[in-house]
Amino acid sequence: MQIRSGAYAGFSSDGYSAIETTIQPKSIRSVQRAPDKKKYPDLRTKRKITKEDWDELQHAIDPVGLFALPDRIGSPGSADELVEWIEVEFSDGSKKSVAYNQGSTPPAIAKAMQKIKMIETNLPTQNREGTPTRKGKGWR
Repeated sequence: MQIRSGAYAGFSSDGYSAIETTIQPKSIRSVQRAPDKKKYPDLRTKRKITKEDWDELQHAIDPVGLFALPDRIGSPGSADELVEWIEVEFSDGSKKSVAYNQGSTPPAIAKAMQKIKMIETNLPTQNREGTPTRKGKGWR
């Protein structure tokens, strides 16, 4: 199983406007992106995760509930809202992704998204001084 999640701004902004996180059994990788690569180069982080975190995340995934959701809920990104998304690739090769506006997390994936955010919180930032991070202005 592999789990990817992320967020992006529905509008062009100065600074980092997209983040993507990939979680696998032993690691978490994250990349922050901005439209202006010269001013804001991609920020990448990677670290190990505990078996306990991985097990809890797997148990938070409800495959039946996830596959019952539409690929897009509402109109993600309209009115310049922040879009969040999740994609789960199961060991049998099947995949399911869902995108929605921030603050409208569907109940079927709420526990998984909460666990992902907890794991991300422990991800150290490896950026140069003065560079905005995900926790900075504009991020959840």
